[in-house]
Amino acid sequence: MQAGIRLVVGALVVAAAVTAFSVGIPMKGSGIEAQPDLPSVALGQEAIYRIEIFLAVFYGGLLIATPAYRGVIGGRLPIEVSTRGAKFAEDAADSIEETQKLVEELRERLRKSEATVARTRLNIDQLASQTNTTLRD
Repeated sequence: MQAGIRLVVGALVVAAAVTAFSVGIPMKGSGIEAQPDLPSVALGQEAIYRIEIFLAVFYGGLLIATPAYRGVIGGRLPIEVSTRGAKFAEDAADSIEETQKLVEELRERLRKSEATVARTRLNIDQLASQTNTTLRD
């Protein structure tokens, strides 16, 4: 499975690089007077423009490839796609199970803490009765 993931990511890197270097630069005017008309996010630099295209193609490809790969290999499609990525049903089920496990661990810790407090309170009461001391609650 890891080899498949490496293959898909490698293919995306190559595709993004080829796209970034093959896409034309937008030009303003025509002929000899033509000047680059880059978007403002490129800050007027062709290199930044090409890097942005590379990133858009690469991450766009990942956004499509991830659910497609999991759909073909695992037979499951995402239940949600957001800016945090694709969320799959088994991930949500695993999350619920993990949360229930953590809650049960916390309950066990609480039981142990309550037992410790009860023992401590008993020891304090015994010490108070041995020293004829009255305790205020």
